[in-house]
Amino acid sequence: MQKKKNKFEFDSEETKLKFLNEIIGFFHDDRSEEIGLIAAEKFLDFFLQTFGDEIYNKAIKDCKKLLKEKLTDLEVELELLSP
Repeated sequence: MQKKKNKFEFDSEETKLKFLNEIIGFFHDDRSEEIGLIAAEKFLDFFLQTFGDEIYNKAIKDCKKLLKEKLTDLEVELELLSP
């Protein structure tokens, strides 16, 4: 398997560290495994490279749908204001 360049950025290092700590906690609590920061970062990178685009595209699709619904509602309200 060819390693892709990491194209995902976080808002801040604190946000990235929060995600890494969540991964470490998951492995500890749910799997009774101890992993370190490097292993958690590799896991996060793998997850984002493998699934990130699909998750991002789904979020964009959901946003478009919501905006379309809101625009339709706005058009109806504007029509009601017209004489």
